[in-house]
Amino acid sequence: MKQVVFEHVFECDEETFWGKVFFDDEYNRKLFLETLKFDQWEQKVHEDNETVLKRTVLVRPPVGDVPGAVRKILGDKFGYKEHGSFDRKAKKYHVDIEPSASPDKTKIHGDIWVEKVGDKRVKRIAKMHVEVNIMLVGRLVEDKVVGDMKLSYEKAADFTNGWVKQKGW
Repeated sequence: MKQVVFEHVFECDEETFWGKVFFDDEYNRKLFLETLKFDQWEQKVHEDNETVLKRTVLVRPPVGDVPGAVRKILGDKFGYKEHGSFDRKAKKYHVDIEPSASPDKTKIHGDIWVEKVGDKRVKRIAKMHVEVNIMLVGRLVEDKVVGDMKLSYEKAADFTNGWVKQKGW
């Protein structure tokens, strides 16, 4: 099992991050489909009330260059469902990832939150857990998942700061 933490600073306040960025449909489409070059980003469920916002998103990232054994497991049309729940009081987003390949042997989940670090400035923290229990290649798959997460979070941070600046928030 791997545990990773990603931290990035954004030039906006907490309300802007959650309300105008993280849960904004236009932002997510541009981020995932145009910037990260995912084949699919489609919100299937969106339930919102005073205490919790829940969403399920279907995602198909590019598989890219992977060892043959890993590609055999992931397949050419690898994707996943992101089941997320945002606790409005705690201001924390919990996510469970349900992969299309070997979901019974894969556990990916984590929490995302922001901390104020200045006036109109927050640090997003994403603490993720990745566990793949597939004999002989589990660690290879974990390494691939974590590596892809790292690249995606880096690109997303650059895109997000540009988005916030462009919108004038």
